[in-house]
Amino acid sequence: MEFNHALDKNIGRTGFLAHHHLVRYFLKTIELKELKQEVEKGAQYIAQSPQTAKLPSFWQAMRDCEGLDTKYQTDRARKFLKLYEVSLHKHNQHFCNELLFLGCFGEKPTATIVAKYLMLVCDEDDLSAQDLVEGQQAKLFMSSIHNNKTIDLEAFARFLIECGKSDCLDTMHFERLYDILCKISNGADFWNPTTEQGWHDLIFYMNFYAPLPSTMEEIERSVKTARLCKRTGKNEQNVSSYGIARAPLLTKCDEPNLLLSSYGEAMREQRASEASAASAEGKESRYSGEYKEDLSRGPARLENVLKHSLNIYNYVEEQKKQDKEGYEHKLDITLANLGDKSAKESARRQRDYAANVEKQHGKSLSGSARQRQQGVDTTPYMAGRVVFAKCLKAKNMNAMVVEAVARELLDESDKAAYNEGKPVSITYTSIRALIANDVVRRWKEEHKDKPLSEEDEKELRKTFQPISDAEFVQKD
Repeated sequence: MEFNHALDKNIGRTGFLAHHHLVRYFLKTIELKELKQEVEKGAQYIAQSPQTAKLPSFWQAMRDCEGLDTKYQTDRARKFLKLYEVSLHKHNQHFCNELLFLGCFGEKPTATIVAKYLMLVCDEDDLSAQDLVEGQQAKLFMSSIHNNKTIDLEAFARFLIECGKSDCLDTMHFERLYDILCKISNGADFWNPTTEQGWHDLIFYMNFYAPLPSTMEEIERSVKTARLCKRTGKNEQNVSSYGIARAPLLTKCDEPNLLLSSYGEAMREQRASEASAASAEGKESRYSGEYKEDLSRGPARLENVLKHSLNIYNYVEEQKKQDKEGYEHKLDITLANLGDKSAKESARRQRDYAANVEKQHGKSLSGSARQRQQGVDTTPYMAGRVVFAKCLKAKNMNAMVVEAVARELLDESDKAAYNEGKPVSITYTSIRALIANDVVRRWKEEHKDKPLSEEDEKELRKTFQPISDAEFVQKD
């Protein structure tokens, strides 16, 4: 977590380190390789671990445990490292793929290599590490972002080549940043521009790509905000949409303290008015002195939210006037991201998983019961359906009776009792069973040519679409 909370002086805020994750990924692979080599020499390290050992406490524990099966323990360590390696690649692979262009904006030595790789990988089939490090003043680089760790630039170049051709070459980001990446590949110091165009490029990157946060509280905050958007479990696509929508306003959202609050002035006027009214009535005012703002509670209490909201609104309107086409382009991207589920990372992972299942087991991965029945993955909440398991008897007995009457499921005696406003004799559990049976019956009538498996029928019985005006209270 130390890395995720680090500060890049060029950004000015902790946590925004997406453009450094590629190098971080490389360093992790190097460290993991060293750990695996050390575990392979287990017997040697158990006998006497040198000062350079990566796992000194592990080897010490192995020596202290007499009679312990050291082979079993080293095998466990080996399996753990293997699992960690899978997890490492899974969570960082996209920084070598569609987000590889971000690596061009890291520290200059590594950024130059990444930019040069993107420029040459399309034209040269036999690309070597020497081609990428050519022109570097030194082969080793000490990174301040990564706790002053020494980076072997030639090994880093080999790491890039081994990653293969990046998908980011086919994205709009590569096209938008192409001219900037060309300059970086030629050795330009992006973060210390000397020309007007260089400053323009820097501002462009800071506005559109620097707001991408690392894995820290900013992501958690986005997830929590996304949960307020829809209660459907589609938090990933909500986070993406939220991130796109808020990025252009990120700097504006950090300026609330520039707006003067009218709270203090309003309170002073109110107290003066109350003091005058008390004096006119011959009473003593409750307030002896002039109102003073309590700054000890922090600046949040003094922010004028309404003015801040209007300020952001005016900023958006100004952006529309200055660059209408650009604004509409951003809006189109946001709307597309909200609607197109197939482009989401979760959808891609699902497709890969389905393909892997088919390859290993020789059969395709079947969809959910809801998909098989209706051809959609709409949740009950989105469809307005009621979930039996979320309906408590104490709050929904009357509603269930009304629903049963609308479906004509009650016998004559209970129907007469209902019409007379008297309690019905049927139990809550029986009403639920009647409604569930009716749901299945109606589905079969509507889909006469479609078979219904036991699994699908069980799924159908969990929810129902009300046909009455009854209001059901479902627990969260």
